[in-house]
Amino acid sequence: MILSVAASADLVASIVTGLWVAAGFFEGLLFAILFAVGSAMFLVASVRQGRRAIIAGIVLTVIAEYEPIGGVIASSIVHQNAGAGALAPLAGGFLSIVAGAIVLLRANSAQKARRA
Repeated sequence: MILSVAASADLVASIVTGLWVAAGFFEGLLFAILFAVGSAMFLVASVRQGRRAIIAGIVLTVIAEYEPIGGVIASSIVHQNAGAGALAPLAGGFLSIVAGAIVLLRANSAQKARRA
């Protein structure tokens, strides 16, 4: 369930970033792809129950987060409000990173409990 939330949040971030690409911001294409692949990795992890896919999804999302973070920083430098085009991917990426970390921590604590 939590990994589905992570995958959905990454997918929303990918779509919003993709809309910027469609509007002419072609440099964002790489970040949109990274969000989409991160979403796919979270979906794979939910089916296969593998930690590697969760870690890969988190890493891809962290890398993809550089684009919306840059948009928010640039907006603050020029004293403008950051728009939804920067905040939606930022929030979606953050949500998926947190969800992936929660799943990893739960799996780690469950493994420690089995060993004890």
